[in-house]
Amino acid sequence: MSRREQIWRVTGPFFRLAGRILGPSVYEGGLPVGIFSEATCITAGTIKGVIVFDGQKLPLIPPDSEIVAAGLQQHKFGAWQCLWTQRDDAFLAGPSLPHTDSHGRICSEATYNVHTWNDPVWHRKGHATVRNLSGDYTSIISRWNMGGNYYHWFLDGLTRLIHLNSFPPCCSILIPRALPPYARRSLELLGLADRVEESAEEDLRIEHYWFAGPTMLTGCPDPAGVKWLRAQLVTHSEIKGARWIYVERNAATRGCTNAIEVREWFSARGWEVIDPGTMTLDEQITMFSKATAVAGIHGAAMTNLLWMPPCGKVIELMPSKRRNGCYAALALVVGLQHRSVVIPSDRRGNIHVSIQHLESFSQWAENSY
Repeated sequence: MSRREQIWRVTGPFFRLAGRILGPSVYEGGLPVGIFSEATCITAGTIKGVIVFDGQKLPLIPPDSEIVAAGLQQHKFGAWQCLWTQRDDAFLAGPSLPHTDSHGRICSEATYNVHTWNDPVWHRKGHATVRNLSGDYTSIISRWNMGGNYYHWFLDGLTRLIHLNSFPPCCSILIPRALPPYARRSLELLGLADRVEESAEEDLRIEHYWFAGPTMLTGCPDPAGVKWLRAQLVTHSEIKGARWIYVERNAATRGCTNAIEVREWFSARGWEVIDPGTMTLDEQITMFSKATAVAGIHGAAMTNLLWMPPCGKVIELMPSKRRNGCYAALALVVGLQHRSVVIPSDRRGNIHVSIQHLESFSQWAENSY
């Protein structure tokens, strides 16, 4: 838990009480008054719903894995409860749209439990308009996929649709407004494009709400969600020969100061150099579903490990001040071998890659299949 979250846990109740007395209720644009757990409600029999599983059997995590080494405790959430519930006349509070109970408390599972206390819902600034929706709805909107991030769209958004078969066939799906093309295309590939309803950062009152709980805490190993996504979106054909891919990153953070040198070095060794940001979703799925080795700087494009066939190898160039084991976790559950190359970085994660340092890692990756 961050220092900010610790402070908010102590001071939050006082601010919430003051907000309740002095300001509007959550239903009038004000702050929630606390949190509640749908798992507790299911167990008590006060709500319709199912705890699908109390945890997932995780693959053995190597002790030197970035999942552990990054220091974010991403290996400690295997006991995650995955569930769904149904509520009538449900109220969803913008901007991140967690639902509330009759007391004005927000659902902890909808705000990812340990991240509940820093969810944007605690910074509401007077959402006055409430949109009423008739019929059956579920949502894949949360703080994690409001900004169109490639990783969060797939792993924190689409994976929640694993519950869809438990909901009515007419159930509409709430999605963020102004989705990027890859997100739109993913819904088309899932056959769900005609069932979606856009929502901005607004408050919603829904006649019949079907809450689809996340399959795992964001950034952590998630066999159930990954297995479901792969079954829906990728088909592996027999791989003939080696296909090595170097993923370039063109972004303001976690960049490479000697990008041209690195690109030319990989290209000279026979690696295909690509920029997934210039490719359609179909092209990315096709490209990575035939890859035997992938290398790249830590960033959202590495989400494409989702489509790789098992037993492939991954080299992740990891900025020392932006370490994160989310792609090591993804590689683990796909069945890939993953190695992090930790490189000194500035605070924004920008790195200078030593070609000499890459030599042994590239040889390891090239000896695949």
